[in-house]
Amino acid sequence: MAIEKHRLEIELEELLGGDSGLFALLARGTIDGIWYWDLERPDEEWMSPEFWELFGVDPATKRHDPAEWQDIIFPEDCDIALANFEKHRADPSHVCDQVVRYRHADGSTVWVRCRGLAVRDEHGTPIRMLGVHTDLTRLKRAEAALAEADERLRLQLEQSDELVRRLDDANDRFDLALAGASVGIWDWIDVNGGKEYWSPRFYELLGYENGEIEASLSEFERHLHPEDRERTFEAVARHFEHGEPFDVEYRLRTKSGEYRWFRGTGLAARDESGKATRMVGSIQDINKQMETMQLLERANEDLEQFAHIAAHDLREPARRQRMLINFALEDHGEVIPTEVKRDLERIRDQSDAMLAMITGFRALTGFGGAAVQSEPIDLGALFEELLAEAADAENGDVSWNVKVSDPVTCYPSLVEIMARNLVQNAIHHGSRPLIISFDDDSRDGVRWFVFSNSWDGDPAIVTDDVFRPFTAAGDNGGSGLGLSICKRVVDHHRGSIEVEPEPGTFTLAFTLGESS
Repeated sequence: MAIEKHRLEIELEELLGGDSGLFALLARGTIDGIWYWDLERPDEEWMSPEFWELFGVDPATKRHDPAEWQDIIFPEDCDIALANFEKHRADPSHVCDQVVRYRHADGSTVWVRCRGLAVRDEHGTPIRMLGVHTDLTRLKRAEAALAEADERLRLQLEQSDELVRRLDDANDRFDLALAGASVGIWDWIDVNGGKEYWSPRFYELLGYENGEIEASLSEFERHLHPEDRERTFEAVARHFEHGEPFDVEYRLRTKSGEYRWFRGTGLAARDESGKATRMVGSIQDINKQMETMQLLERANEDLEQFAHIAAHDLREPARRQRMLINFALEDHGEVIPTEVKRDLERIRDQSDAMLAMITGFRALTGFGGAAVQSEPIDLGALFEELLAEAADAENGDVSWNVKVSDPVTCYPSLVEIMARNLVQNAIHHGSRPLIISFDDDSRDGVRWFVFSNSWDGDPAIVTDDVFRPFTAAGDNGGSGLGLSICKRVVDHHRGSIEVEPEPGTFTLAFTLGESS
């Protein structure tokens, strides 16, 4: 049974000249959702099917009511969006444009850029609000992955000028163009021919004046990097034949001769038999992100090579040291003084620990696909053992309290590396008498582990930079590697880590992702 259209959807189609096919093509081909809000009846707001599909929700289960989307948007982001909406409603010069987070049906976070424009009557009173959504989730995840390289990626998705042109033709009140748009629109008018339409922004992204070169399939192919042509047109063919989404990253040659990376998306219009007749889409400049990701890949390759060399060079001396100690204990154990024998055994234990850390270090860097299996461990017992070992070496000038009893599933060799670093940091930089605590608690349903030690440093000088390699918290004589290694271990578990220094106490809290 056909679903009855909402009156606001019908109204919006009428503003577009009554061409429902064109409206659907624009909505599916260039943006990730449309909403149209009746400000005279504020409990009615039409959201397109794509609006809900972006969040993994069946549109048929949702009412056209703003309370529906307000239920899944992050509360703090909802406040920002509504505040911007009110400012724009009162002052047309205030741009209603913000990036907000929604909760997906599977529990993940969806980042959305939400832009809107008030439609006003002849007296300037806002009567409707038209807005569009653009999915930024993939780019936000890329930003998080590149945070270690101190690269903060910013993607400015501006309103598609082609949509603006078509909306302006229907009604001048729908002027949604924003300066500096980074999305260009293309329209393959007849897929059996080569003629296309390219928006002014499309030309601008390639360094040309509007209309300077022919807008055609052959011209696009001529600008496409030779290495990207085959897979790009294969993606078009799969979209035509099987309906697979057309979403491809490729390089285009600009007027200067430089190749830049773009993300191309599009959707075909089809006749009654399902055959593609027309295709509309967009290109988006992603050159900066691609270059940064390539730099990160090369940096990771260098790190893996370094880890292999370091592990190889460190493993052999540790093995030889252990072997020599065993020889000494076996050949001269009866005559070696008890205290010396105990010290030799401690050195041997430390050699064993070093070998374990080297193995974990190689696994952490991922060299050669080193396999690390996750398994449940008694994290409290591990810290108890390490603290007792440290206290013995410090002649008992250490006291501690461990309250973690339930096991945690993790990568044991990596977590042991982190645990040793935390204990050694406390031993080397904590104030005396040294008091250490390790426990866990629940924060918003997530299990956090909290490690604290007595400390006489200045909390004001501790920032998130403390997790960067070779950055120490103050003039403490440390290498600045301990906490950066801890962060890598936590990142490997897809967890979170933060420092919480206070006068007299240095505290570090971490999660181990889904393992927690």
